[in-house]
Amino acid sequence: MKNKGFTLIELIATMVVLSILMLIAIPNVVGIITRNRNATYIEDAKKLATLGEYKYKSDTNLTLEQTGDCIIMKMSYLDNGDIQDAPNGGEYKTDLSYVVVKRDTSTIKYYVQLVEEIKAGRTKGVKLTDRLLLSENDIGQEVIEETTFAAPPTSGTLTIPAQPSIPPVAATNCTIVENLS
Repeated sequence: MKNKGFTLIELIATMVVLSILMLIAIPNVVGIITRNRNATYIEDAKKLATLGEYKYKSDTNLTLEQTGDCIIMKMSYLDNGDIQDAPNGGEYKTDLSYVVVKRDTSTIKYYVQLVEEIKAGRTKGVKLTDRLLLSENDIGQEVIEETTFAAPPTSGTLTIPAQPSIPPVAATNCTIVENLS
């Protein structure tokens, strides 16, 4: 009569092989999930900036008369139905997420900041950045996790932090809009 079954050595060898495969697979899966969540921040920031551009172009009450003038549109002002679900299961903070529309000499520039509160006191998102610099290729540099993001000023002057190869930009005579009209 033959025993039909596996020997202890065969079972241990199988477990060792499976353990090695798990050691290789788990970090790769975690890395893919992190990159996808960061890509969601970038895409949502682009959407928010596009909403700000649309609102600026369609609302005749929003005007930028002189070079350096800016309008700060809080997330609560923009129709943001497309970007309600934050990637880490938290909530986007409408008081810290906003779009800055700034008049340069001959162009209008758009800057965006998008912040998610992950857990009490912890936030993650895109710091105030030129919309044109948002790229999925540089996700690691643009998506950050920290405890404090700069709130927009209530009026007056706003300094847009330095970007890669771009010095800090000052915007004067800023108007803030925060409630959906």
